[in-house]
Formats: sequence, C-alpha cells, structure tokens
Amino acid sequence: GSDTRIIAGGQTLGPMLNMRIVTPTILVDINRITDLPAMTVGEQKISTPALARQREVHESGAAANALPVLRKALSHVGHFQTRTRGTICGSIAHADPTAELPLLLLTLGGSVSLASKKQRRTIGAADFFQGALTTARRPEELIVGVDWPVTPSRTRYFFEELTVRHGHIAISSCAARLRLTVDGSVADIAIGVAGISDRPILLPLQAGHFTGVKPDEQWLSAVIGSAERLPYIDDLHASAAYRKSTTAHLIGRSVRAMLNETGNQG
Repeated sequence: GSDTRIIAGGQTLGPMLNMRIVTPTILVDINRITDLPAMTVGEQKISTPALARQREVHESGAAANALPVLRKALSHVGHFQTRTRGTICGSIAHADPTAELPLLLLTLGGSVSLASKKQRRTIGAADFFQGALTTARRPEELIVGVDWPVTPSRTRYFFEELTVRHGHIAISSCAARLRLTVDGSVADIAIGVAGISDRPILLPLQAGHFTGVKPDEQWLSAVIGSAERLPYIDDLHASAAYRKSTTAHLIGRSVRAMLNETGNQG
C-alpha cells in the first residue's frame, strides 16, 4: 500500500529514510527472495530483474557488447561504491528527473514490468515517468524488471551529462540513438534530455521531418532547434537560460559524434 516501501539496494531510499523525507510504516526488503530471475542478454533486449545491481550490469561484457551505451550511462551513475549495491530497477522506481537510467530507458524506448497479487503489466518508459519522483507504479506493485531494447545494426549511440563534479546531479544531460541506411540517410533518430525539467523528455523529432533524408547542417540546426520550447526550470543549481544553452550544446555534440562514428556504436 501507500505506507509501504520496497528496498533492494537502498542507495537512495536509505538516505531519504535517514532525513525523514519518507516515513513508511512498513519497509519490505526483497534481497532474500531467491526465485527472482537473473539478468538476460538477448538479441532484441537486455532484461534487468528487480535485484540486478548497477555494478553487475556495468561490468557485464555481454551487456556492453549488445548495448554499449548502457555501460556508458552507468559509468555516470553515482560512484563505484553505490553502484555495488544500487539496483537498476531502484533507479527507475525512484524517477529522479536528473538521473541517467530513466533518461536512457526513455530514449531507447524501453519498458518497465510490474507485478502485484492481482496482475502483471508492462508500461513503456514514455508513460511510466510522470513527474519528479513520480511514476505510473501503483502502491501495491513491485517493479520486477526493466527491458532495454537492443536496436538494429548500424545504430549509433551517445550519452553525456554536464555536472559540477563526477557523481553529482546533472544540470543537463543527453542520450541519443541514430540509425543510418546504407546510403547515409537517417532511418531512425531519438534524442532525450534530462536535468532540465521534472522528468526526462524526448525531443519532438517527428518522423518524416527528420528521417528519410541525408543529414546536413540545416538538418542539424533543425534537430537542435527542436529543443527550443522545452520546459526548462530554474533552481539553485542552474538557471533555465543556462540549461537551455547547455542542452543545445549537448544535442549538437551528440549528433555530430554519432555522424562521425565517435558515439557508442551497436
């Protein structure tokens, strides 16, 4: 129920409990559940179950070969010590608007699997994140897994964030994927940004306007311009104007890196 919290790694929930930010009546530790599945790496997706540690996925050669951008994003998550205990599903459940994994899951078009006594259901990342620390998970549900799509060959990836120091919250961040056809035309593109609003956001890159064409400087300017009207926030870390400027820089950098094949390729 709403007065219950699930704990797996506790790298975020633990400090929140200490500071009385959350005060659940019941705390359920799932670490002793023995029949939860292990991480699997398939041809179409990487499945990370409820107890998959961030370090485990970060150090997985199979996961890195299938989806190199996942390792790249995980290298920015917290620190080595926190990744040892922190879980993939825990980060998704927390839904920090500056966090790396929700941003990447949204950009890749991944999904979240939930279970309760009554049913199991799967929600796409675009519908799962609903605001700062707010998701579509119901109080009686447990996140039992997160699926990361492994996109087709010729796909290039990018992930980068701007922080004051490594491990600190992102002022702005960018994840991207780009797939080109044999003749160099854009077959598919998705760019997500985070740290700028109450949740990660996909750029409005409508099919037909940004795909089916060979990318040039005019096309790149249009991609960067699609972030012009995003809901940038002001807070103690940065102004909306600064976030807008840095986000445009990261978007331009992401596309140039992928076009020049210096992004994380798949």
